[in-house]
Amino acid sequence: MTVQLRIATDADAEAIATLAADAFHPDTDTISRRLFPQHLQPADCAAGDTLRLWRLARKSIKLTDKRINLIVAVDDDLRGQIVGFALWEIPAPNASDSELLPSAVSSPGLDEGAFEEMQRILVNQVRKHFGDQGTSNMWHLDHLAVDPRHQRRGIGKLLLNWGIEKAKHDGRDCYLVATPAGKSLYESVGFRTLQELSIFDNGVNNGAFTVASASKLLQLGNKIPQAKGQLTNQRWNAQINAPKPPKTSSGITLGYGGMSNSVVSKPADVVLIAHSLDYSGTTFNSANKLQDL
Repeated sequence: MTVQLRIATDADAEAIATLAADAFHPDTDTISRRLFPQHLQPADCAAGDTLRLWRLARKSIKLTDKRINLIVAVDDDLRGQIVGFALWEIPAPNASDSELLPSAVSSPGLDEGAFEEMQRILVNQVRKHFGDQGTSNMWHLDHLAVDPRHQRRGIGKLLLNWGIEKAKHDGRDCYLVATPAGKSLYESVGFRTLQELSIFDNGVNNGAFTVASASKLLQLGNKIPQAKGQLTNQRWNAQINAPKPPKTSSGITLGYGGMSNSVVSKPADVVLIAHSLDYSGTTFNSANKLQDL
């Protein structure tokens, strides 16, 4: 086995996106599953397809960013096939913390509310640990992935050490955000854990929806009478743009398992749909609403 590292080119974007979608597939990765939940996926797309297209759009943008070093690992024995990649962001003294974290790219199937929640939490944690200067003087490992068929061959460590050596040469520190699956690799080369975060719930609604998913649900519900040339539910229309979370005094909380398998309970930022099939339009009544919806 001979694995070489090189700088990625525009021609590599498709292969990188496919590899990333395979390595972090919704079936096996907590974050991907939360960002691309099954109920938001288009009917004509296979599992993971929307994730791959999103990855392709984001990696194509990254390839044009002068602050980015996108490194690929290629296997000479496989005619230069890309078997891994790392996306390192170089220090940018004039950039804000938010600019050094993943940016949103619209995509079918993406829960944009969940992405914004993740973004907000990460920005806040960066500021908490690194202060006003933030990460402007640090190398940042934004993404590292190895083809699932070629894992445990030392490819991940090879890509990781590339950035570490660059940072050492510059006399700078490195930081990253990792899932539990990659924690042992990063600790083996000297990274230490500053804090463990629980970003998303476990995907079980139990009758409650996040504000973002509730709005989406109501939009989909109103498309059914629209397709039949019937009136939409005006109450739902109002809730789509201004969903109402429960009052703080209600004491409603949402319990969920974090990425580190911890169990957390927090105030519920949810909308409770107690009568989601209730319809007040003139063409619907209690006798036919279940059939029509």
